[in-house]
Amino acid sequence: MKRNKTIDLLRFILSILVVPIHADLFIDVSRPLFRCFTLGLVRVGVPFFFIVSGYYMKDRLDRGKTESIRRSMLRYLRLWILFILLDLAATGWYFYPTFPNTFAFLHKALFTGLSDAYWFMPALVVSQLILIPVFRKGRIPAAMAAGLVLYLFAVARIRRRRQGRGIPAAGM
Repeated sequence: MKRNKTIDLLRFILSILVVPIHADLFIDVSRPLFRCFTLGLVRVGVPFFFIVSGYYMKDRLDRGKTESIRRSMLRYLRLWILFILLDLAATGWYFYPTFPNTFAFLHKALFTGLSDAYWFMPALVVSQLILIPVFRKGRIPAAMAAGLVLYLFAVARIRRRRQGRGIPAAGM
C-alpha cells in the first residue's frame, strides 16, 4: 500500500493534539474548558492512531504479509521495552516510594509507564494479538465484538484513573 499523505498529515496534527491530554491543559483555568478541550476535542487523536494502525495491518493481512506484521509487532515490543527501561532509569527513583509495593510499581511501569505516557504500545500489541487471529479467519463480527470489549475495558480503566486523580468521570 502506498503512503497516504492525508493520513500522514492527520497523524502529524493529531500527534500534536495528544500533548494536552498528558499536560492537563486548562485544568487550573476553567473546568468546562478543560473538559471540552482536553477530555473532548483532543481525545480524537488516540482512537485515530488505533484505527490507522488497524487499517494498515488489515491491508497487510489481506495481502498475506503476516511476516511484515510479525516484524512490526517485534519492533513495537522492542520500543516498548526501551521506553520502559528509559522511564525506569529517568523517573523510577522518584516514583518508586509512592507505590505500596514493588509489584504495583512494576505493573505500572510495564503497562502504562510511570508517567502514563506509554500505554499505547502495550495496548496496540495486545489488541493485535487478540484481533489478528480473528481477522485472519475472516470472522469480522467476532473481531468487532473483541474490539468493543477492548474499548469498554479501556473506558473503564480511564474512568478509574480519572476518579483517582479527582477528575469527575462524567466529564469524559
